[in-house]
Order: sequence, then C-alpha cells, then structure tokens
Amino acid sequence: MSSMTVGTDGACSGNPGPTGWAWVADDGTWEAGSLHRSTNQAGELLGLLHAIEAHMHVRDLTIESDSAYAIGTYTAWMDGYRRRGWTTSAGKPVSNREIVEGLVAAREQRRQAGLPPVRLVKVKGHARPGAHPLNEAADTRAVWAREQARTTEGRWQG
Repeated sequence: MSSMTVGTDGACSGNPGPTGWAWVADDGTWEAGSLHRSTNQAGELLGLLHAIEAHMHVRDLTIESDSAYAIGTYTAWMDGYRRRGWTTSAGKPVSNREIVEGLVAAREQRRQAGLPPVRLVKVKGHARPGAHPLNEAADTRAVWAREQARTTEGRWQG
C-alpha cells in the first residue's frame, strides 16, 4: 500500500492504573491492547509503536495523535535518550524505555526498507464530535481496552 492515515490513542485510569492503547486505520482495521497497571504515557507510546509496526508495508504513513508526549518522544527526544545512555537531559532514567527502544527499532526498520519517515500529526483530543474520526475511534477502543485491563491483559484486532 502506498499511503495510509492511522489514529492512535492511550487511556489510563488512576495513572498508574489499568491502561489501554489503540490504533485505527483509515481502511477500518484496528488493534487495541491492555495492561493491568501502567501509565497514560505508556498507553500513548504503545498506540504509536503498534501502529508503526503494523503498517511497515505502507510507504507514506501518517499517524494522528493527540499526545504531544508521544509525538515529541518520536520526533525529538528518543535519539538524545539513546545517545545519553537512556537518560533524560536532566540525567534521570528514561520513562518507558522499553517502548522507546521499540520506537527506535521500528524507525530503523523503516529506514532500512527505504521507506520515508512516518509523518506525525498532532490533533486536538476530545475535540468537537467528528473533528478527528480516527483519533476518536482509537480513543473509544483504548478506553474499552483499559476497561478490559481490570481483568485481563491482551490484544485485540479487527
């Protein structure tokens, strides 16, 4: 496939607490997952990571996210984290290191395949209904996955 747009989102109750993540593509496919206890930031990063991994075959991949943290991690911070030995600019250990390492690996896999960089677009979360349908659909699935996290960790797709 030559181009696709995917919305991502994460949801958490308690932060940390039951966490869900999801992505929804413009072709109607989706994936969601749950963790018994994690954070909203981890949910946002997992939505992004799994969206990239699931769409490695897409040349021009656009991802819409309402998370400035996830977008900033991917576009601006993760290379610095790696250069500094997985510490922040303040010298503290990087939060969600395993997920960030996965994002670095996914980006490198795209580069090695000769694919252009993923285009990340910041959208306003919980905007007026219909404003960002892919992000809204991802939010709905991430919230559903968060509720599943109360009893099980898992992944679902459609």
